[in-house]
Amino acid sequence: MTTTWSIPASVRAALQRRWERGEFLTRLADATPWEPVDIPIRTPTASDVAHQFLQVQQWATQWRAVDAQTMQQSVDSLDAADSRLEGARNDLGMALHARYMEFGRPADLEAAIDQLTDLAAAVQRSSTNRGAILCNLASALLSRYNLGGTSADLHWACELTERAVRQASIGKAERAEYYLSLCKATFALLVTGAAGSYESCLQLLNQAEQLSAERTYRERLRVLRANVHVEQYRITGQPECLARALTGLPEKWHLNGKSAEALPELLVMAAEVLSDLYELMGATAGDGVGPSAASAGSVPSPGGVATDVDRAGHNRVGIGPQVRT
Repeated sequence: MTTTWSIPASVRAALQRRWERGEFLTRLADATPWEPVDIPIRTPTASDVAHQFLQVQQWATQWRAVDAQTMQQSVDSLDAADSRLEGARNDLGMALHARYMEFGRPADLEAAIDQLTDLAAAVQRSSTNRGAILCNLASALLSRYNLGGTSADLHWACELTERAVRQASIGKAERAEYYLSLCKATFALLVTGAAGSYESCLQLLNQAEQLSAERTYRERLRVLRANVHVEQYRITGQPECLARALTGLPEKWHLNGKSAEALPELLVMAAEVLSDLYELMGATAGDGVGPSAASAGSVPSPGGVATDVDRAGHNRVGIGPQVRT
């Protein structure tokens, strides 16, 4: 990542330099009254979020990975009747899941699921945090499913995201993110070959598109829609699914110098679609039933780069950005 945003390693390095200069021991020797250590943190701007969404997600993941210990201390310090406890426990579950995603320790994932499962069972239906908690638990369950879990994790994740969508009030901004989570969980079912999941994915994507006009959100939906068509082709062999995948990709993907790190992953996705399509064309050209050379030239090709990709291989499906309360 080639940004100027502060990351945990840079903060540790700044503290290490102060220690090596003797600042902390000098204060102790001089009996200087204690005061918090001030380290400036450079964070993404609103413009960064709009134009470098993938990098902002990666930056946030690094901080969440070191959040778990702090979050645990926060949870332990709060009384059971404290209104802040619910949000603190949700944040702890998110931090544990993020640490698993960063370092791959299954114990962190299990701890996240345990924390969020207990919280989901205790949270009141009237709580404004309920939808976020359900989606965060679904995200952790899909991670366990990808790791080698059972179909029960997958079906539970689908049920949780459905409940989150029903919970969210019409017109609320978070409803769009909950719908996106439901779309991704349903896509996970499609990867398993579940009957009717292709049609369900497309229907949910159509509904999700009506909930937000935000550019990055719409592009995430369109890339997910392309994935749905590609997966359906791999299951059924229907060539029209590949054409739908290509035409469904964003017509003008957004790229600037700072977001170029996303380019390889996105080009791999586009190349996979084209490879499948041309392989199909080559296999059928000799028997007179495949596309002609003229029609092959009419196949649209991707023209740029999206800022957030939901490309999933078999049994590799994730919910996406987690929801902090």
